[in-house]
Amino acid sequence: MLSRSLLAAALLMMGTASTFTPAADDSFAAFSKYAADTFGVKHEPLTTQIPGDRLAFLADGGWTYVSEDSATVAVETNLPAAVKVEYGVGGKFDQSAESCSTAGYIHVVSLVGLKPGTTVSYRVTAVDENGNKVQQPAKTLSPKKVANAVYVTGATPLPLVCNQSGKTYVLKDDLVAAGTGISVTAPGVTIDLNGHTLTYNNTAAPSDAAGSEFGQLATQGTQGVRCSYGTRGSTKLYNGTIKQGAGNGGYGHVPVLFRGDEIAGVFIDYSGSQVSGIVNECKQTHHNVILDRGTELTNRHQGVQCVGVTGDVHHNLIRRARQRGIEATSGAKIDRNEIYVDSCATNSFGIMFYKTKGGEAVGNRIFGTGYLAIGIGTVSEGVSDIRVAKNFIQMQAHAPDTRWAEYGDQSGAYCVRLTWGGANITYENNVLVSKGRDGGMVRGVWFCPGPKISNVVYRNNIIKVISETPDTTAKWGAVVVCGEDSPDTQPGLFENNTIISNFCNVRLGEEYGTGKNARFVGNTFVREGDVASYATVICGFDTFNNNGTVFLNSKFEGGADLSKNRWEGTGDNGFAAGKIDGGRDVIEQTFKPQAAANQ
Repeated sequence: MLSRSLLAAALLMMGTASTFTPAADDSFAAFSKYAADTFGVKHEPLTTQIPGDRLAFLADGGWTYVSEDSATVAVETNLPAAVKVEYGVGGKFDQSAESCSTAGYIHVVSLVGLKPGTTVSYRVTAVDENGNKVQQPAKTLSPKKVANAVYVTGATPLPLVCNQSGKTYVLKDDLVAAGTGISVTAPGVTIDLNGHTLTYNNTAAPSDAAGSEFGQLATQGTQGVRCSYGTRGSTKLYNGTIKQGAGNGGYGHVPVLFRGDEIAGVFIDYSGSQVSGIVNECKQTHHNVILDRGTELTNRHQGVQCVGVTGDVHHNLIRRARQRGIEATSGAKIDRNEIYVDSCATNSFGIMFYKTKGGEAVGNRIFGTGYLAIGIGTVSEGVSDIRVAKNFIQMQAHAPDTRWAEYGDQSGAYCVRLTWGGANITYENNVLVSKGRDGGMVRGVWFCPGPKISNVVYRNNIIKVISETPDTTAKWGAVVVCGEDSPDTQPGLFENNTIISNFCNVRLGEEYGTGKNARFVGNTFVREGDVASYATVICGFDTFNNNGTVFLNSKFEGGADLSKNRWEGTGDNGFAAGKIDGGRDVIEQTFKPQAAANQ
């Protein structure tokens, strides 16, 4: 089944309508505007909760690469901002370049037109959404001839075969390849794009893979840069742009098929059906800008990801992902990336831990919308020992649309999901915001307990879920517990969280499963607004058996209270009497389904 491009729909932000119809050849322009109109400090005050409200550069988020005729300068800001780099020779700042994001956190800027042997002065300025400006002290960089260089010009036959170990291949011109652009067959090779653009798959060229040297994926398409098995762990790729051309091929036509050491300072742009961005192995993937313009998937289980490599992934800007931003592998650190998800299919993740053993996601900024968008997912039996901390996630659901046919028309916006198995998983100190309108579905925490899930903790998070229109108030809640009705289902712990909603703070049971065995200890429940149908806790769905949930040492603000509850299942109505003893409030759910509903 093919998905559609970003649907023309009334996508409403903070009570103000924003209707758009994306161009047939590029839905990104519409999505980019939607993101700017939906996310950021002006639209969500909790944006400043983790980083503070004063614009600053983050010292350990910067990175610079200097080549012969170009350089890449990357910085990180703590708040969404636009960044400009002014530069020149002789102490002048008569040239400038801007980051591609008008208001973001990760900024990667390419400086071109430099000359070897000169000293270039540059200074970086950031301006946030409110007009506040910060500037780094002026610095210098010195372009110079690259040692052991092999120069690549527009006259070089393509695909270029890099077969000289220890050499740096330096582009001196933009390159356009009908099929594959660069094939690396020797170890210890560095590809320096030198500020230039490599366009691959510019015609409907068939695969030109040489047997299995580059792997099975290479036999099914063409690539921008690809590495043979013999180069594993040693190739480096820097400083330029890789773009899919007019051939616009599907599966296999990936920009980077890598088996190397480092990818940094690279702009990647592609759009083919079922095409991923960076695939296979890389020890360090950082300070890249990745734009997935595609809208079509042929197999959502096969997965389409902007980054799907072994190793650590940090300080990347993913401007748009149609399904998955980063698929994390065992032991990987996924830190301080900026990710935008425009879900074109079921189960689209900003970061996905799938059967991953060991790893962390820390300090990422994730935003999403679409058919079924999830900020971070820890999913499937085998995923274990995962820490998710200090991330800011904001998701937005809108009117249901038909971009993916699997579950009919829908739009879902969920911050974090844990389901199908997992052990030793901690979500702590995150800020999770989900907003929905016009029938869209929202879940801040989506927890599905079961016999194969153990030792799960949600601690010290701020979880805020808001219905922006009345018809979204039935579409789940801030914390949703919906798992397996089994005597072996193990509890999950919710401790010291602040849980904010205008319609439902906790939902125990819904169409995905039963509300069972959640332990709420020391949480603060906040009611925001005056939605008439508000309930602090909603329990029950159909004939599901919901039991075992406990609330201890709760605090309440804004009119929230455990007495403000609603039973929606088929069975006994109401909560067991609360025991108030020395400030401890205890409610245990002991509902059993009966033949008729008691509303």
